[in-house]
Amino acid sequence: MKWTHNWLKDYLDTTAAPEEIADKLTMIGLEIEEIENPAEALKDFIVGEILSVEKHPNADKLNLLKVNDGTKTLNIVCGAPNVRKGLKGILARPGNIIPESGWKFAPAKIRGEESQGMMCSCRELKVGSDHNGIIDIPSDIKCEAGESAVPVLEKMFGIDTIYDGEITPNRADYLGVRGIAYDLQSAGLGTIKKEAETLTEIKETFANPINVKIKNSDACPMFATYYIKGIKNCESPQWLKDRLEAVGINPKSALVDITNYICFDMARPLHVFDAKKISGSELTISTDSTGKLKALDDNEYEVKENDITISDAESLVSIAGIMGGYESGCTEETTDVILESALFDPIKIRQTAARLKVNSDAKYRFERFIDPASTIMGIKKAAKLIQEVCGGEISTLNIVGKEPKNVFEITYPISDFKTLIGIDCPKEEMIRILKGLGCEVSDNGNKLKVTTPSHRGDLHEAHDITEEIIRIYGYDKIPLVTPEKKDSISCSIPLANKREAKLRRVLASRGLTEIISWEFANDEKGKLFGCNSNIKINNPIISEYNVMRESLLPNIVSALSHNLAKGYKNLSFFEVGEVFYGEGNPEEQSKNIAGIRSGLNFEKSWNGESREVNIYDIKNDLLSLLKEIGLKEEKLTISQDESFVPVWAHNYRGASVLLGKKVIATFGQLHPNMLKAFGIKRNNLFAFELYLNEVPSPKAKKQTQKALLKKSDLQPLYKDLAFILDKDTKAGDLIKEVYKTDRNLISNVNIFDVYEGENLEGKKSIALSVEIDQGEKTLTDKDIALLIETISNSVKKTLNGELRDK
Repeated sequence: MKWTHNWLKDYLDTTAAPEEIADKLTMIGLEIEEIENPAEALKDFIVGEILSVEKHPNADKLNLLKVNDGTKTLNIVCGAPNVRKGLKGILARPGNIIPESGWKFAPAKIRGEESQGMMCSCRELKVGSDHNGIIDIPSDIKCEAGESAVPVLEKMFGIDTIYDGEITPNRADYLGVRGIAYDLQSAGLGTIKKEAETLTEIKETFANPINVKIKNSDACPMFATYYIKGIKNCESPQWLKDRLEAVGINPKSALVDITNYICFDMARPLHVFDAKKISGSELTISTDSTGKLKALDDNEYEVKENDITISDAESLVSIAGIMGGYESGCTEETTDVILESALFDPIKIRQTAARLKVNSDAKYRFERFIDPASTIMGIKKAAKLIQEVCGGEISTLNIVGKEPKNVFEITYPISDFKTLIGIDCPKEEMIRILKGLGCEVSDNGNKLKVTTPSHRGDLHEAHDITEEIIRIYGYDKIPLVTPEKKDSISCSIPLANKREAKLRRVLASRGLTEIISWEFANDEKGKLFGCNSNIKINNPIISEYNVMRESLLPNIVSALSHNLAKGYKNLSFFEVGEVFYGEGNPEEQSKNIAGIRSGLNFEKSWNGESREVNIYDIKNDLLSLLKEIGLKEEKLTISQDESFVPVWAHNYRGASVLLGKKVIATFGQLHPNMLKAFGIKRNNLFAFELYLNEVPSPKAKKQTQKALLKKSDLQPLYKDLAFILDKDTKAGDLIKEVYKTDRNLISNVNIFDVYEGENLEGKKSIALSVEIDQGEKTLTDKDIALLIETISNSVKKTLNGELRDK
């Protein structure tokens, strides 16, 4: 958003310098990115008076000038066609930087004649676009040769400081100079001029011949029109062109320039139709019109249902709130106009503009917030300006609909400020700040009754008032507080978050790459994973992501499919995120971890053979997470029963992990039908999903430092054992049984071989390595033999297994 200093002073009576205003605005929330002061670049230029003009002896289009600089006469070569004796213009002397080009002027010989100075044009000084001749100072501006050029140029071209501010989405009032002025008044840098806020008086001389019909009052709650006849759409006055050029808008004609001016002046978009190009005497605002419209930007747009449109008796004439139609636009021949000021539904404006991929200053304001009171204020101010610049007669004001209520009465407990901010603010200062913002304030002792102004669409509740007071009062008034030193400081990071961070590191260390996907999902693909898609999204940001996800796997598989299509081969992803089963209740929301592997377990290398990933890779990923959580493998049950195989897994290649009777995770190989649905042409995809809410919550440790690490001085012992078991015996059950024998001595059990052969009909051999921790004393052969015998007896009793050595 750009505006100028003098424009601001139309609303604000202030003596503050531009730099002071910029600093204050930045402190209260409107960050000023740049201040451009053209006068600063012109401070070394002076007035020069031409004493004589002679033809250049060596060039037909050049003249030799003698110019008085106030102290001496300079010889200047000049090619401008408008030079004459007695002309006073702007003189550049050696060392001056020409604003347009950045060139530092230096004396030079031009076609054999010395030129000691330069008479400047408007474009060269960046005070206008004219370059057909040098600046000719009018006789009514009194000045002498040698005087500073700045006062002269300010009178001629309205040289003004330009502010450029970064607007946040919630501050729609900052999109007009009027809203900025109110904030500066509240900050103590001036007072709002009463005449600037007084409703413009209009002399209405005839009845408005245009009727307005609103079919959908939700889409357009209010529509106001003036009919102005007998005008001349002339060139805008210089002050108006200067202001528009300062904010980056090229002046076109008085009618267009005036509506653009009001748009930036009070954040009020307007539109003018050429009345003689409107068919019939009625304008219809609706959301059910369809068709094509050539707009003012010369592009043709297709209008669909739910777009807000304005139509005459025959056709569309405007995409409401976004852009008017080309055919009904004003030209130099326009003599009668319909001036329109309205309110439109911001959501529909945003949706239509996004679909049509069109942007405009009007759309930018309508999609945020428009002050309802500006509907009448803006149209009256614009109508008066049109009459002053273009002449004509103004009709009665036709208003259809009514102004929506945007004034809120808020009871504000004064104690809320210290409770939320931590410091005191005097009540008198609170009242001054709020009144400066345009609020009406009543003092009710320990509470304030605050009535918000209509131009502040972001003020609805008590906490909004607190934010406004501290914003203006000053965040710098909040003192720095050093935390009190304590003997032990507990970590402020929640234990659940710390655990998630550790689990991320576990998977990253195992070669998986973390991804972050949408919390939305495709309901059809979600059903493939057993999701019920209970939470529908009314307005999805992408049409295919139309529900809240109930599992992380659909989006992870989609990501893997996308990367495979790009030509990547060996992929391993994981994600930690929320899943949703219902609306509103925290217990209907869960934190999950999911992972997927595909391709080779590692790239080919000279020192090792690679292989395809398999289900044991993904199982080990999952068990590594459970180990980090503190769940020992012997306490878990891995079930391949039909009811526990995940719906997305390949037959007999999926399982659930149970803690007691509770399913805490699933893993397996993706079924070919799943892969086909995602357009994946390979088969070796393996995935898991861990339900963190189903595992025990992490508990805070009482000690403030880590416990002393106790490791035995004795090396552990390793014994390899092989058992003959029934073919359907699960390896996990064997591991559990070995651990149960003596958990103090047995620190790890690892299966290294499974054999099923002809000589073992109905049976299988499972070989495992048992790690034995010797602890405080060296174990004797007798101790070890006793431990192995105990293991053998336990396996035989529970699993009907025989130790192969026997």
